[in-house]
Amino acid sequence: MEVDNAVLESGMEPGTYVCSSGHLHVKGTVQNQADVPLRQVKVVGKAFDASGKLLGTATTTTEPEKLAPGEKADIDLEFPTVTGPAIAKVKRRDLTVVQAPSLQ
Repeated sequence: MEVDNAVLESGMEPGTYVCSSGHLHVKGTVQNQADVPLRQVKVVGKAFDASGKLLGTATTTTEPEKLAPGEKADIDLEFPTVTGPAIAKVKRRDLTVVQAPSLQ
């Protein structure tokens, strides 16, 4: 899994932006590295401050219902509890694929 390295919003880490509701988002892609097609891939994200305190979590799945071997799909993790001043406190993000069920 890769985080988008484009700067989406001035002054923020690459791949991050704040939506109109004021929530932190992280955009990226996942790639099927298996040799079989996968159903929707589930990704979980965690945002931490400088001391390692968990500020919020996010969960998303890929939009395509099928991800062929080698194919990539976009993800957009929304952290609903990371808003306002908490956004500036985020110093580390962990993004993990937690489910990638095979179609076979």
